[in-house]
Amino acid sequence: MNALIDGFLKDSGAIVPKANPAYCPYWTEWRGAGSAKIGVEENRLVIESIGAGPYIVLRDSVNAARGSYALEFRMRSKLTGGGRIFWTSGAVKKFAKEACVEFPVQQDGAFHEYSIAVPGKDGLKLLRLDPGKGTGRAEIEWIRLKKQDGKEIKRWTFSKNAAHPPRKAVDTSEIE
Repeated sequence: MNALIDGFLKDSGAIVPKANPAYCPYWTEWRGAGSAKIGVEENRLVIESIGAGPYIVLRDSVNAARGSYALEFRMRSKLTGGGRIFWTSGAVKKFAKEACVEFPVQQDGAFHEYSIAVPGKDGLKLLRLDPGKGTGRAEIEWIRLKKQDGKEIKRWTFSKNAAHPPRKAVDTSEIE
């Protein structure tokens, strides 16, 4: 079948578009942004920072109702500085300092579990996780969103079957 299609394209002189270098068919619900190149290795989300501000952003809304939440994750990092979690709620579409929680990160290269309180007084829509600052690498085994009572709302894991090298950083200037 491929030979027939290739023959038709050649005979008809059709213009075949080049592949999108940022396309990632295996990708998860999180995407790299800022100075982050991302990929999946050994069931971990790998974040390679090539600049000062790496972060990952949830692609789709979690649409969590009003309430208090915790974003929990297991991460190891060799970046610098602390981390941050941003969120949007209601009709707000951009991340802002007013909807941000900073937290200390153990930048020692060992895995640590984090549980960060996220006040969702107006609900939660989008989430952004900054694993640290500067150049280097961070790896996340899993991420989950829980209500204050401990009920899990959403869990994100990263498939071993999707192992690929880190991808090109995605332009997310519209969400800063």
